[in-house]
Amino acid sequence: MLFTLISLEGLCCSCMDPGKINDEQYNSYDLIVKGKIEKIENGEWTRTIYVRIEKKYKGDLDSKLVEISSSSESGMCGIFPETGETWLIYANKSENTYSTNMCTRTKTLNKEAWNYNQEEIKKDLAYLENKLEIK
Repeated sequence: MLFTLISLEGLCCSCMDPGKINDEQYNSYDLIVKGKIEKIENGEWTRTIYVRIEKKYKGDLDSKLVEISSSSESGMCGIFPETGETWLIYANKSENTYSTNMCTRTKTLNKEAWNYNQEEIKKDLAYLENKLEIK
C-alpha cells in the first residue's frame, strides 16, 4: 500500500518559474499566439483545444484556427482553459501537432483566473510586440 501512495505523489506537476521572457525563451517555442478558446475536446489522456488566433507572434501557420493539445490531467501539467477565454499560448510542434502545458509561458488573460498575473502578461506582450516590430 505504501508503494502506491509514493507512486501517486510522483504524478504531481511541478514547474520552474519561467522568469522574465528573453530571446532564449522566445526561440525555444515553435508557436506563440494570443487567441480565444473556441472549443475543447477532452480525451482520456489528452485534451484538444481549438484556438481562434487574434494575434500571431511566432510560427509558421496560415490558418486563423489552431489545434493545441495538452494533457487532460493536472498532475501531468495540462492547461485548463474555458471556452470563450483569451489565452497567450506558447507551444511546440511535434510532427503536425502543437502542444503546450503549464510549464511553458502559456497563460490565461482572464482577469478573474486564480493564476492571472497582470505584470507578467504586460511584460510578455511588450516583448512580443517589440519582436514583431523588429521583423
